[in-house]
Amino acid sequence: MPLTCRVDGMPATTVARVLVADDSDSLRQLVSYALRRDGHTVSEASDGGQVLQMLTTERFDVAVLDVMMPVIDGLSLCRLVRSTPALHHLSIIVLSAAIPEADAIAAGAHVFMSKPYRLATVRAAVKALVGSGHTVSHTVREQA
Repeated sequence: MPLTCRVDGMPATTVARVLVADDSDSLRQLVSYALRRDGHTVSEASDGGQVLQMLTTERFDVAVLDVMMPVIDGLSLCRLVRSTPALHHLSIIVLSAAIPEADAIAAGAHVFMSKPYRLATVRAAVKALVGSGHTVSHTVREQA
């Protein structure tokens, strides 16, 4: 459950539990670092098997999933989450340079981002999903 907090007169911010999954250590750590700086509690996984195990033992508000991961790919995870009633609350952001956006949205992603992406865009997507209750699926396109 996302929490809203206020720090010394600053506007209220909604923070969430976020799972970041990517088999690239550097990309996973970079995204995780940025989200932690925003106040989110972040857990990391390097393959789809770890994601599946974590989803059965912990509750997350948002999952940021790379598509091309070992054990279970990100799209298969997305479909599995959507077919599991206990996980319907989970907002999903899919990151990929390898698939069309329509495939990610059809699998159940709320947001699709094509690689390369900007960290600010990932941060904004997490913030929007946490604040909106993830009612709208959409694609984020980077401006060059």
